[in-house]
Amino acid sequence: MVEVSLPKGLSPQLVSKIPHQRMHINEMMQRGTISSYTLAMDRSKLWVCVSADNPQEVDDVINDFPIADFITYKINELAFHDTAHSLIHEFSLN
Repeated sequence: MVEVSLPKGLSPQLVSKIPHQRMHINEMMQRGTISSYTLAMDRSKLWVCVSADNPQEVDDVINDFPIADFITYKINELAFHDTAHSLIHEFSLN
């Protein structure tokens, strides 16, 4: 789990990166690299669950974010990450 700190007051430069950030996150979620992405209501923090084998891989994922130049972050290694979605089995139409 990566705790990302966003700057106070969103600059126009950061705001212009948000659509690219969302597209990037959607692609990473489709690949399975990111399993969750959560924004605090006050827009001060993001929490991102990244599937990686080591902290360097997590660094690589976060530093590839379009908003990487505007953030600081802390990596918290998790033993596991369950979500309600992971408990629901998808049905096959075959």
